[in-house]
Amino acid sequence: ESILGGFNSYIKLSLSADAQNQRHRRSPAVRPKLEDIYKRDFYIPPVIEKSKLKNIYIEAVEKSYEFFESQREILGFSEAAYALLNAHNIEIVEHDDFNAFAHKAQMRLCYNAQEEIFDITYKQVKELKKAKVKAADNFLPPCSIRAAQNIKPICPEGERFCGVKVWKLDFDEYERLI
Repeated sequence: ESILGGFNSYIKLSLSADAQNQRHRRSPAVRPKLEDIYKRDFYIPPVIEKSKLKNIYIEAVEKSYEFFESQREILGFSEAAYALLNAHNIEIVEHDDFNAFAHKAQMRLCYNAQEEIFDITYKQVKELKKAKVKAADNFLPPCSIRAAQNIKPICPEGERFCGVKVWKLDFDEYERLI
């Protein structure tokens, strides 16, 4: 079934998540030159955000930025950029047509997906549902799609099954605990 239409999203994500996100070739994004948008801004994983390790994490990140900035003065931005953390945040504008996004949502709404991209994709789908975009009902993880079509095994991950019967959950009940 073909789903016509598309949408744009403003997304703030880490360099690590952006590298994963670029695997979805049919979801092109405008990525400004890193040097033009550089500012100290970084992703804090939720498990760190909620723990007593948060201050240690932030201190380590700040030291990394200090190192990057010292090297930028010596080497120039483009060479020193290799020293930027994977957690460094950037901002992009992504365009998705609904067909391409249906595939991306399947891959990224799986509970085994990288956490940051899962969260971003979940928020995108939630916004589309809130805007009453009919196609959003098709944006589900692979297990939910397979369950609806009675395809066995329901979870395609085999031994990597996350342990949660996501296909039995309502979209608003999705909650990944790491």
